[in-house]
Amino acid sequence: SPQAVETLAAHGYDNTDTILTVDGWAWPAQPDSNAFSDPASSYPDKTRAVLFTSGTTGPPKGVLVTERMLFASAAGCGFASQCDAGDVFLMWEPMHHIGGPQLVIMALVHGARLVVVKRFSASRFWPLVRDHGVTKLHYLGGILEILLKADRRTDDRDHPIKLAFGGGCRPETRREFIDRFSIPIREVFGMTEASSFTTVDDRNTEASIGQALPWMEVALADENGRPVEIGTVGEITVRPRYPGLLTPGYLGNAEATAQLVREGWLHTGDLGRCDADGNYYFLGRKTDSLRRRGENISAWEIETVLAGHPEIAETAIVGVPSEIGEADILCFVVMRDGAEFGPGRIATWCRDKMPRHHVPRYWKQVESFERTPSQRIRKDRLDIQLVDAIEVSAD
Repeated sequence: SPQAVETLAAHGYDNTDTILTVDGWAWPAQPDSNAFSDPASSYPDKTRAVLFTSGTTGPPKGVLVTERMLFASAAGCGFASQCDAGDVFLMWEPMHHIGGPQLVIMALVHGARLVVVKRFSASRFWPLVRDHGVTKLHYLGGILEILLKADRRTDDRDHPIKLAFGGGCRPETRREFIDRFSIPIREVFGMTEASSFTTVDDRNTEASIGQALPWMEVALADENGRPVEIGTVGEITVRPRYPGLLTPGYLGNAEATAQLVREGWLHTGDLGRCDADGNYYFLGRKTDSLRRRGENISAWEIETVLAGHPEIAETAIVGVPSEIGEADILCFVVMRDGAEFGPGRIATWCRDKMPRHHVPRYWKQVESFERTPSQRIRKDRLDIQLVDAIEVSAD
């Protein structure tokens, strides 16, 4: 709109001849404009925040985030959530994580309302939703699993939520959540380093993280950085179609910064595949994998299968040293209320659902998992000592 163009020009977005407009958002879209020849001197490309990664398997990294990146993250959030004026969001996300600032900016633009709480609480969640008329739910980590752990109620479907959107929802969790609460699920993929949102599943495709947003390109690469064929697993890499949407780097970490972007492509460290229709599927972190019996195994794959066990609420898979080299699999399990922990019984169930070398050898029951502020499991805090683990034979 003319008003958007005028506002952008007044705040340093000089190239207003060509505007990219998506879902009510607009910004300069001319890739080769001289206005972007020196991003460091441009007002929108000044660093405005240091936001931290989730830190599930190691210390969080401080991501340098520019104003343009904040703007793009809010645009992606608005697109993924189908945000409209009058929508109400429960804001549990911390402000040092990208989930917080993007909600605030999105709400200001769209006229949405935020119900701000100090932290996510399962016991207070539904009263807050009903009392404040929350219409959209942003989930990360294990939030959906946490809500599913609560006892069923007759009013599970009596609420104002129209859509849940976020990352990390496994297929079995998706089906159970939709069936129980009658809330549509929209899965997305992204990372702070690339303006938060990269793909959004607006086709309602089972298990998919969706398709690339208009301002992002996605490609899957092998270990040498070469493209992989359709249906083949590869590392998810991201390249913006317009300048300024990738982080300038990590705070005080030149080594990690140098490894992040290579030949214009940001290497996410996440594994995925793409089908013939352009739908992408998340298959776990490269660093959250192990090698067993000559095979590379993704913890995400095993955890996804275990999510379908009727007595299991949540699991975490880690690799532990094997006496014959490579690694063995240790599985931490949170059982559903009233269910008895039986590693042998669970392992037998696994043998019918996954390859034999994916079945965990060691098992531990825990009451709950320590989580990051974005509600992801802190795998680096798990007790991987095997002295109190239960060993189950592979046969």
